[in-house]
Amino acid sequence: MKKIIYLLCLSALSLTFTSCNDDDDETKKPTTVDEIDENIMYSFDASSQSMSNTLDVKVILRGEETGKAFSAPEDINIPFEVDSKSSAKIGTDYTIEGYTPNENSTSGNAEGNESEAKIKHFITVKAGTNEGTVRFTAGESVTSIKNIILKINAPEKNSDKFYPGNYEQMGIYITKANTNFSSFAGNWEPVEITNKMNWLLMEIPTEDYTNLPETFNAGDYLELVDANGTQKIIPHVAGSLKNYFCGTEHEVSFLSVENFWDYSIESFDGIDIVYYTIKGANKYFSATRSEAADLKIGFYKVDDNTINIFIHEYVPTDFFYSSFNDTFAGDWNFNAPSVFGITYKFTRMQ
Repeated sequence: MKKIIYLLCLSALSLTFTSCNDDDDETKKPTTVDEIDENIMYSFDASSQSMSNTLDVKVILRGEETGKAFSAPEDINIPFEVDSKSSAKIGTDYTIEGYTPNENSTSGNAEGNESEAKIKHFITVKAGTNEGTVRFTAGESVTSIKNIILKINAPEKNSDKFYPGNYEQMGIYITKANTNFSSFAGNWEPVEITNKMNWLLMEIPTEDYTNLPETFNAGDYLELVDANGTQKIIPHVAGSLKNYFCGTEHEVSFLSVENFWDYSIESFDGIDIVYYTIKGANKYFSATRSEAADLKIGFYKVDDNTINIFIHEYVPTDFFYSSFNDTFAGDWNFNAPSVFGITYKFTRMQ
């Protein structure tokens, strides 16, 4: 009997040790990238960003199975390059944390040579995390909107374990100059729609834009205000523009800077439009249908007495209805402004 009890105790102890060993196997975590048994996605956290003073550019890693729970077992250096098509010049228009360019470096300059333009920088994802950042700082002497184009790459070590995610490239707009709404402040009188040539060249049927919102009554103007930390548009309009600026006032907030090719300005390289979100405008831009929404509206300062305003988000209702639905199936996508966006010229009221 004692012998049986002894054997049972040995069996129990054996099971206990086996169980502990199994637990150890289950909780063991990889300590190097070599030990990871899943592929890892690398990506910027956005396709474009704006930088007025500083910007922390972020890279995110995610495992195919662990997803957001992925944790780097060791420090991982993710390389990125500054594309030679960037208009901003490193060392003059911006700096990158931890990088000091040579005196003759032209990295990030459109006129730079290919080898300089592809100098590699790194964003380090620290062990125990799944993201890393590096700080960009705008230069003090930047006087116009410039862009930086970045491209992310797989780490040189264990590159076969990594694959690109949604944002393999990223555009940064240095918006230190000309993006404050104060540069547009004042009273502005509508003059004309400037991009009609667009619709003629695209052979849009003339009957589809016979009801264009281009009736400007005497005394129509927009009051653009930047005061006490608030930016807003106060419409004083009785003509067609009341079908878009339908409220007594509309707050605006900075959204982005984007390059856009427009017939109203002679520039084969396009122009940098400052976009804002306008609150409570009529998304149908219609005399017969109205629904307040937060929409995208663009501004470009031609000179001190002339600005262009771009209505680049609305649902065609009174005009362009047939052509818009035939072209985009009723969905206002990122290509739509190039076809059906409306550009208005305004002059400053004296």
